Amino acid sequence: ISIGFGLFCELTYDEGKAYIDKKLPYLHEQEVELSKKIAHIKANIKLVLEALKEIQTIEDKKSETSFSPF
Repeated sequence: ISIGFGLFCELTYDEGKAYIDKKLPYLHEQEVELSKKIAHIKANIKLVLEALKEIQTIEDKKSETSFSPF
């Protein structure tokens, strides 16, 4: 298994299984945490896009009313 910085450690089958059994719950916790962060970021992006659309429509309405050919 990789222990970081390009270093690897050889384990027997039993040691590897024990390591994986300990590592899986941690990885599942990380998955849940990152999924929540992703959902939060996506929600923020949608909010900003909606705000930009609203600003754009306000500016379009201003340009339509203030435009005068004379």
